Amino acid sequence: MQSAAMRWGHLPLAGESGAMTEVAVDADRCTGHGRCYTLAPDVFDADEVGHCVVLVAEVSGDLETQAVTAERNCPEGAISLSR
Repeated sequence: MQSAAMRWGHLPLAGESGAMTEVAVDADRCTGHGRCYTLAPDVFDADEVGHCVVLVAEVSGDLETQAVTAERNCPEGAISLSR
């Protein structure tokens, strides 16, 4: 049976499974809205034209929380998180 967090699309915290979450950005989909680096400044930054770049490719804890927030708020769906 899935946990309530998984049913609602929430990633479990890294400490729950001991795994790190990998962060990636699809550069072809990113159009530079800037929500990612505004909402998760410790995980993402902007390149010279305002497109997202990943600062930390593997996250857990507070950085994972920031990454999840950015993923959910990316209008282009350019951010992906995986375990």
